[in-house]
Amino acid sequence: MQSIEQSDANPKVSVLLAVHNGAEFIGEAIESILAQHYTSWELIIVDNGSTDKTAEVCSRYVQIDSRIRFESIPEKNKNKAYNRGYQIASGAYLCFFGADDLLPPNSLSERVSILRGCGADAFSTCCLQTVSEDAKYDGLVFPRNKMRPNYSGGSVLFSKSLASQIFPLPVDQPNEDTWTLLHLRAFGVNRHVPKALYRYRIHKGNSYGYGMAFGEKRSQYLRRMRAYELFHEKFRQSGLAFLESDVVPFLNGLRAATRGSIPGIMFVKGLRIQNKLVLAYYCSPTMYRIRNFYFRTLSGGVAW
Repeated sequence: MQSIEQSDANPKVSVLLAVHNGAEFIGEAIESILAQHYTSWELIIVDNGSTDKTAEVCSRYVQIDSRIRFESIPEKNKNKAYNRGYQIASGAYLCFFGADDLLPPNSLSERVSILRGCGADAFSTCCLQTVSEDAKYDGLVFPRNKMRPNYSGGSVLFSKSLASQIFPLPVDQPNEDTWTLLHLRAFGVNRHVPKALYRYRIHKGNSYGYGMAFGEKRSQYLRRMRAYELFHEKFRQSGLAFLESDVVPFLNGLRAATRGSIPGIMFVKGLRIQNKLVLAYYCSPTMYRIRNFYFRTLSGGVAW
């Protein structure tokens, strides 16, 4: 397969940013893109139903740099916003970006560089480091083993070819992460940069908040994991081996978690132990409290 590098030695990256009421932090996010060492990028910001000064902040940056585009859709729907961004993206590579997050200056350059000479089915991942005013959540690196790929939305960078598999994102899903990681694991070839090249901000306004009450967090988690069902429906007639090896075991574990059955989760054949533990956290308030109490020990690593 021809590599993207062979057709373009300096491929453009389309950075897709969906935002709803992000005026507090989006200026810092945009500034971190402007500070990138890698200059062949476009930033496509799609506002979805903001009622604060998001549009005003973004409009100032559109005037500053022609690589920044700003569009809006009337209703609050993150995946609809990302879908609109994808429709107008012109880059050879794409990545997601949160309106409250940050990219270190070397982020795009290192994530693109590792893909040079690779086929169009290759994608890169990097580690993520948290930023928070709450010391409990600040400075954590995900994953703990920095050599393992991290599939959090902003940590992946993928080709236009893979994007054609991923998009459109299902608009009844609250996030892009799970749907995207399933497609990348099924159809892509990973190249991982073992560095924290994405800064994820944890604050009280996170859509998938930390410290959230058990019932609400469980409900949100189960809704997000419905992406596995949608993926299975999409490819169940395809003969895709990934369905039987990964998707079906997870769905079986998810059904046990929905019933609140920890033993049911533990006896699911083919389900990875890490997935069993995560699903168990959402089975009872006690397990969830344990997870939160030992958050720094169980979730990440020490600050770099």
